[in-house]
Amino acid sequence: MLSDYLPEVIEIDEIYVKLQGEKKFYGWLAYDPRNKFIVDFVVGKRDDDTLEELFEKLKRFRGRVKLVLIDGYQGYGKIH
Repeated sequence: MLSDYLPEVIEIDEIYVKLQGEKKFYGWLAYDPRNKFIVDFVVGKRDDDTLEELFEKLKRFRGRVKLVLIDGYQGYGKIH
């Protein structure tokens, strides 16, 4: 059951989507690379507020995941 799902590793990164050549969206993904599974995501701007929304959704894993991988985006350091 997905409510029992606990990844060992979560990678966090943003994606950029362009639809029909016009509509542009950013999404933030929390991804389990071992099982190729999207743990959670948010769609919004590429900003700290949207990233914080993703981290809020990931609180259920705090202290239970072995490793969280991030890239060099400066906003990660602002999230608590």
